[in-house]
Amino acid sequence: MCASVRCALELIQRDFAPHDDDGWMLIPADHPVLDRGLIDGLIALWERDRPSILVPRVGDRRGHPTLFRWSFAREVDRIPVGCGLNWLLAEHAADVSELLVTGTAAITDLDTPEDYARLRSE
Repeated sequence: MCASVRCALELIQRDFAPHDDDGWMLIPADHPVLDRGLIDGLIALWERDRPSILVPRVGDRRGHPTLFRWSFAREVDRIPVGCGLNWLLAEHAADVSELLVTGTAAITDLDTPEDYARLRSE
């Protein structure tokens, strides 16, 4: 995923030249049940408080989508091989704000055929 995100961020930088305080949202493709209410809630908090990094939390678990200030786009190149984008959250823990959300949309991801079968049955 890091390579895909890197490529997308480079394209956005080239075509749109965002400012450091603009934002970018990471929505992994394996999170198929995200709903508009969750995304709207994140955007509303982002626009109101302008956090550096904003991540939804369900109970004791962080989920997606995650909003980052554009300045963190440069940090993606620093992610060590074998680490995912969660490295940014750990590396900049003091910059992370959380939005407590209900439901499981933010933490429902599909990694296996069994995950897909479970989701279909729900």
